[in-house]
Amino acid sequence: MRLGLPVFLDMPELADCMALCEALGMDFVELNKNLPQYAQLTEPLPPYMKGKVTLHMDEPFDPWHFHPTIAKAHLQVLHETLVWARDNKVNTLTLHMNDGVYFTLPEGKINLQERYQDLYLQQTVALRQVAEQVTGPIVCIENAGRWTAIQQQAIELLLESECFGLTWDIGHDARSGGVHGVFMQQHAQYVRHMHLHDNGPAGNHLPLGDGNTDLAKPLAFAQQHDLPVVIEVKTPDGLRKSINWLHERGY
Repeated sequence: MRLGLPVFLDMPELADCMALCEALGMDFVELNKNLPQYAQLTEPLPPYMKGKVTLHMDEPFDPWHFHPTIAKAHLQVLHETLVWARDNKVNTLTLHMNDGVYFTLPEGKINLQERYQDLYLQQTVALRQVAEQVTGPIVCIENAGRWTAIQQQAIELLLESECFGLTWDIGHDARSGGVHGVFMQQHAQYVRHMHLHDNGPAGNHLPLGDGNTDLAKPLAFAQQHDLPVVIEVKTPDGLRKSINWLHERGY
């Protein structure tokens, strides 16, 4: 099990995040393309950072958009990001699946991805084909949002390619009542990455030990499969608290 930290909003320089990573005896930093300084990655990493960085795509990333030009633009961004990742020895890229739009009708809410599932799955194949053009980085789908039946079908399509894997987010899993975790356990051989944070009445992305999530089982899974694990909290103080919590328990 290798431990990583996310970039922090109040620590905008990657060099500072990397220094904190080294000071805490951690292994890597996860860049987040939601932040403007990482939204468009063009400059190479310094040599000492190569192999010590993973990536998280931005939340609006949506290659399943029904407008073909917009969907194509997102795929182009993915291709550019994967090329940069390959060239900088970044081996893991995590993305969320957009839940899509719901129409509220008299009989209930209708998900447009489900209503137009043939198109949705065609777009999924297009996503897979773009990722397969760049060998090296693994694109990992994170459990987030609803993870509907059609989304899970799309994930199965992606996992047919060795370019794809799964990122198991433990806090999101807890909020789902463990539904996400069932899928992850059923596809354990594809889990390549983990986001670890606590969850409880005080919210999500809490420091480890500040919520009521059972963290022992995912930690055992991460150790068994030698996963890279991002301690996905929101502040450096929360990270230090989480590392102390892990050390107190022998991790």
